[in-house]
Amino acid sequence: MNAELSTADVPVAVAGEPGLEAPARRLARELALPLAPADDKRIVALLVLMSHRIELRWHGPNRFNPTRVDLTQIDTVSGHGRSLRQPLARAVGLKKGDPWRPEILDATAGFGEDAWLLASLGCTVMAVERSPVIALLLADGLRQAAQQHPKTAKKMTLCHADSIKLLEKIARPGSQRTKPDVICLDPMFPTRKGGGASPKHIQILRHIAGIDPDSQILWEAAVQAARRRVVVKRPLHAPPLVEHRTAAVHKAKGHRFDVYVPSTRSPNGT
Repeated sequence: MNAELSTADVPVAVAGEPGLEAPARRLARELALPLAPADDKRIVALLVLMSHRIELRWHGPNRFNPTRVDLTQIDTVSGHGRSLRQPLARAVGLKKGDPWRPEILDATAGFGEDAWLLASLGCTVMAVERSPVIALLLADGLRQAAQQHPKTAKKMTLCHADSIKLLEKIARPGSQRTKPDVICLDPMFPTRKGGGASPKHIQILRHIAGIDPDSQILWEAAVQAARRRVVVKRPLHAPPLVEHRTAAVHKAKGHRFDVYVPSTRSPNGT
């Protein structure tokens, strides 16, 4: 282990359990991350390759429990979990009695909760994540969830890419890519002073991926690339992502979904 590694310089490193050192080295090269022993306490977070899953182990001051993506914990089977009256379902345009299901691009997939829920409701979802570490955790979670829910898993695909570049390519005249019906955005923002602690999963995502300073550029790319609507997830009392009239707002506990219709954009795109 190199002595120069520190929590300040290396927020994430890769480790392998005994017997998995060789695949851990390959994974470290693929992710362009340093390799560390699984018990190295100098690293804030270790991406640990195990025989049956991949997880993040935390040695930093926050003392999070080991983190992995478990999509099977999302309620998709109860009456509420299947309901089209859920705020997210309503925001993307699902209606009771209407068999139509949109093609959705989730441009900020994170740990994939919203994408998985929409896939369980019959939508075809492309989940896009630009952080290689988060994308890897989500891919592992999707692989495991497919064993219990194969039909839902087939509705969801994962793409490790920069969403802005991808959306700009989709919106380009003459593009061979079909515009998705709906584009969902859930950009990460700095912690608000005096706003209390963020949920654990948000703190973890912020630590690994950082904030999204280009969120307004992402929104602009989304309204150019979406066929029907752009849905932005926001904290319940936070200001809108952009100063632009929303077509609808669907509130949930602790957050809301602001809906924008591309055809209502003003000439200057605000």
